[in-house]
Amino acid sequence: WGRNSLLHLAAIEVRPADDCLGAFLRCGADVTQRCNWGRTPLHMTCFNGNSGSARLLIEAGAQVDASVPGEKTPLMYAVRYGRPHTLRVMLQGGATRGGAPR
Repeated sequence: WGRNSLLHLAAIEVRPADDCLGAFLRCGADVTQRCNWGRTPLHMTCFNGNSGSARLLIEAGAQVDASVPGEKTPLMYAVRYGRPHTLRVMLQGGATRGGAPR
């Protein structure tokens, strides 16, 4: 997953990381920061399917349609890895199939 910030690491947790993630967000963590692979914390949480973390990141201003090389958006990660609850949160948060910025 490349070099990650603490927010990236909290977002990738499979178990609910909402407390840890919320603490980082309250301290002003940058939800748009990308790792050296171009992934945002929202990409990470969609990969693992933590819908609560996805909701927190979206509410904190994460770009729901941010793409990485190869045009993969967080929504595409939720679809590809079979994360229906996270997919629902992403769509409710304004994610689009085409990946146009919101």
